[in-house]
Amino acid sequence: MSVQGPAGDNSNKQLTVDSVTNWQLPLLAILFVSIVFVAIKTVVQRHETRTAYMKLQTLEKERDKLAAHWSRLKLEQGTALNQVRVEQYARWDLEMKIPKASEIKVVREPLAILKEVVSELLLKSHPKSLKTHAKSQ
Repeated sequence: MSVQGPAGDNSNKQLTVDSVTNWQLPLLAILFVSIVFVAIKTVVQRHETRTAYMKLQTLEKERDKLAAHWSRLKLEQGTALNQVRVEQYARWDLEMKIPKASEIKVVREPLAILKEVVSELLLKSHPKSLKTHAKSQ
């Protein structure tokens, strides 16, 4: 095997396998393996990039679907919590009605009732001293 030098080269030297020195052959082999390795790595990297991009597009579509679903749910929630809608549901579906004044009963906590009774008793027994005491505080 022989290789001619560049056209601008005036020398008639031919490059043959025999003319390659001992250190150049391993260097050429290393360069060849490196080039093949880089080429394979480039192909693998492009494949991974395309796969990642396809996954990104799939996730973006899913995100858009979820955002649209979220908007619909928020709209539905706003409609469901509308006061008129709640009142209609209570009247028609649950058959509820507004009670008459005579039907309304006030339920108080026992401690609140006790405080109220004690304050009324104290007010009846010592009205002047409590008023003076309340003003000073």
